[in-house]
Amino acid sequence: MRERLRQQADDQPAPELTLSNVELFWKEKAALLAAEKGTAVAGFLETTCVLDALKITLQVNLALFDYMKNRRLDLLDFFKVKFKNEEINVVVEEKTINFDETPMVASTREIFERMAKKNPLLQQLKDKLRMDFDM
Repeated sequence: MRERLRQQADDQPAPELTLSNVELFWKEKAALLAAEKGTAVAGFLETTCVLDALKITLQVNLALFDYMKNRRLDLLDFFKVKFKNEEINVVVEEKTINFDETPMVASTREIFERMAKKNPLLQQLKDKLRMDFDM
């Protein structure tokens, strides 16, 4: 595979190693991986690319992490050939999810309390009807 990629890239000058070029080549590789795996390309396109000197880090979601980790050498060959640089390294990491930014679903009680703050008559009505929102 590496030889085939190298033959295709030999007649072109080496592209500059920039984050935009990494992302561009990643989209190309993502389409190939999706076709090979038989899945939609959308999951692969959720990958975040990070460039630090000669180290390309691919931050992937949990569903693709094991698959991408097993394909690391293939990815390494792909990027080395595309950039015509044998010093490039590729690292696959699991994308971390920050749950603090994820909105939490409010309970019935929390919804009522917010509504009662805006309209205190709701609290009076609830008390008169002896309603309970603990479900």
